[in-house]
Amino acid sequence: MGGTKSIDCNTISRQIWLFCKDNDIWLTCTHIAGKENLADKKSREFDDKLEWKLKRSVFDQLCTLWQRPDIDLFASRLNFQLEYYCSWKPDPLSAFIDAFSINWSYFQFVYLFPPFSLLSRCIFKIREDGARGVVIAPFWQTQTWFPRLMQLLTDNPIVLPKNKKILNLPHDPQSVHPLHKKMKLIACLVSGVASENEDFLKKQPTYSCRLGNQVQRNSTKCISGNELVKQSRPGYKEPTVNIKAYPPDRRLCVYTVYKEYVFRTKLFRGKHEPLLLSYVKPHQPVSRDTISRWIKVVMAKANIDTTIFKAHSVRSASVSKAKMNAVPISRILQKAGWSDAKTFAKFYNKKIEKDENSFSFNVLKN
Repeated sequence: MGGTKSIDCNTISRQIWLFCKDNDIWLTCTHIAGKENLADKKSREFDDKLEWKLKRSVFDQLCTLWQRPDIDLFASRLNFQLEYYCSWKPDPLSAFIDAFSINWSYFQFVYLFPPFSLLSRCIFKIREDGARGVVIAPFWQTQTWFPRLMQLLTDNPIVLPKNKKILNLPHDPQSVHPLHKKMKLIACLVSGVASENEDFLKKQPTYSCRLGNQVQRNSTKCISGNELVKQSRPGYKEPTVNIKAYPPDRRLCVYTVYKEYVFRTKLFRGKHEPLLLSYVKPHQPVSRDTISRWIKVVMAKANIDTTIFKAHSVRSASVSKAKMNAVPISRILQKAGWSDAKTFAKFYNKKIEKDENSFSFNVLKN
């Protein structure tokens, strides 16, 4: 009968055999030629035009700056940076096959330059295994994985030089990456240990970006507008909007989201003073209708029936909850830009369930 080198494969085979035996199922083994075996097709294909490698001198500088990795998790015999590497397919020189099949915390420091389509899985794996290392990724701020990558940082990311030789094919030194004109790469020192991420955040300087006539004051953002609005009239002064931090839950903190938004739009903001910009090139300030549509999208994701409630419903919901929590009517009128309490009473004061104090905090609670 022979023996086996894989206990796992032997266990699975035995389970299949016993299942078939109990259910009167006959198994027949048939040889399929390799060229006709679709299950084997991918392992027989090899495209060396995809084996891009970070320029060696740049890699060495990163090692000097941070630490030399123990293993290159996404490599092949053509593009490995370290002799101890993990390959995607069987490779005579690799130490492991398939990086996702091993525990990354076994290594003190890892190096990752994965296919961009796998970045989301890599970020999840780093957090799951509590791994530490360097990730090379494109500076694509609109990708879903980008904010999660930023949450793993333990040092400021390094923007790599933008030139056509930053990536190359080792077997073809004259090769140029097809995205070299548009793509900007960053090197990120990351950790899957949450406490290390928090320590890094605590060391960051106070945010001080200034857009137009917006003034930074510690953990409060003060925004005043000069443009005409619906409430504009002779003698009317546009109220200042104070965006305060909400420590009880950062997921609901408008101030935190504001800082992140300004950071992500900084590169293409240019001279635009309006806060909200389109995420589609050329990134112009968005219209009122676009903002309304964005609000409805968020409402729909919160399971709010947008066939009944519209974007404008947010206005009545916020002021009604503030009134319910004993915020003075004068304060509500000031925030909303109304001169007459009858406007609020007739059109915006809605019945909602009760909670506790203060305008900004109570709007965010529950």
